[in-house]
Amino acid sequence: HIRSMDGTATVFRANIIEPGTENLISGFDRHKASLDGGNEQALDARGANLKIVHDFGFMTFTSITGYEYGKVFSRGDIDGGWGAAFLGAGNFGPGFIPFPAESAGEIPGLDQWTQEIRFASNDHETVNYQVGAFYFHEDLTINNYSYNTLGGGTVNGFAVQNQITEAYAIFGNVDVNVSEDFKITAGLRYSNDTKDFTATRTQSPFGAPNVTVTENTDDNKISWDISGSYTVNEDVNVYGRVAKGFRAPSIQGRITFGDTSSVANSETIHSFEVGLKSNVMENRGRINVAAYYYNVDNLQLTAVGGTGNVTRLLNADNVRGFGFEADMEFLVTENLATTFGVSYNDTEIQDKNLNIFPGGSGPIVLDPVNDNGTVSLDGNPLPNAPKWVMNFTARYGVPVDGGEVFAFTDWAYRSRVNFFLYESVEFSEKNLLEGGLRIGYVHGDNEWEVAAYMRNITNNLSRTGGIDFNNLTGFVNDPAKWGIEAKMNF
Repeated sequence: HIRSMDGTATVFRANIIEPGTENLISGFDRHKASLDGGNEQALDARGANLKIVHDFGFMTFTSITGYEYGKVFSRGDIDGGWGAAFLGAGNFGPGFIPFPAESAGEIPGLDQWTQEIRFASNDHETVNYQVGAFYFHEDLTINNYSYNTLGGGTVNGFAVQNQITEAYAIFGNVDVNVSEDFKITAGLRYSNDTKDFTATRTQSPFGAPNVTVTENTDDNKISWDISGSYTVNEDVNVYGRVAKGFRAPSIQGRITFGDTSSVANSETIHSFEVGLKSNVMENRGRINVAAYYYNVDNLQLTAVGGTGNVTRLLNADNVRGFGFEADMEFLVTENLATTFGVSYNDTEIQDKNLNIFPGGSGPIVLDPVNDNGTVSLDGNPLPNAPKWVMNFTARYGVPVDGGEVFAFTDWAYRSRVNFFLYESVEFSEKNLLEGGLRIGYVHGDNEWEVAAYMRNITNNLSRTGGIDFNNLTGFVNDPAKWGIEAKMNF
């Protein structure tokens, strides 16, 4: 597979938030932006995989080999405005721009190899098994640039990061058919992850001396899961699952604007889930519901911005989450099919000693403030984690000679979110609802299709993120757009 993209990065927009509120400023127009820096983004990626399967009769051997290579470059005007306050009145805007901020990140080359082998039994009546091993190798280089916006956009800061990751795992699971209706599955996995990281800054935008930092991590864990499913009748199935998961340490070394790296230690999660799957309306409908609870020790979090254009990793002592989800499908008539999904998600950071600096742009912070200016994150929800998420789709098709004419609509809703780890008035956003529409024609057995489409058909305007270290910067969702597309399957 090959992918190539030449486009633009996210457009940052300075001072689009009304201070002391979570509202956009009066007269905001998302079709206009005031920038004096570059904005570009490009991606080139290619890869291949090889799958080998051999049936020995009593078991099947599977080998999957994968290779990925990629290059990415993304540059943006981070302050979202033009000029700077130190140039004097009339030489900056919109609003107060304390200093220019323009930077870029580049992956000049990513090499990634994976290899997995599995031995699986061939549908034994009572007990089935699978054992295997997995290997992962990655060589990743990241270049970080800072630009002198007021000096013609020349490079005034540069740092390079390199990280080599070696990971492997050995795993196995067994399925036991206790009875015709009751099945138990248990799995065990041993994982080992090693990272060797080096970052070197050869040019500082502030005139600081060159610096090199190194980090090395090595950790291993055993993870497991146990689940059971019971067939109540031909239309209803209930299940439960208990599991322990593991995430290896992470390293952040973006030292263009700072002198230190940060390391987040391994995190472990214990999760519990129960659910029900059912067919209804004489198999013309499906309803699935589930409830879950999880507890994460040392959850890896990313603190973005604050008092500078930096990113820092940290661990939260404990994070708790619980909720439920339901998804449904209904064939209402021979021509009309609908789906509906809803989930409730409650998350909470539980760490009385976890503190960070809030945004330097001066938002109204809702968390307790410490004497040194940091704020406590204890009790906060995870960022960008709405409590309610809903989606709905409907498709109506009319058969015609040679194919089908159809109309399809989809809608997605999420409730309020916080953009950062700390809570503030300005850097949160109310609920978001977007819808789409496609009207088209499908020929034959899905041989080819042509359709007209429209996204964000109500032209909803909502913020989707922010930058907090320079000014009340935000970015917004795309406006309503339409187009025509065609595809052919062969």
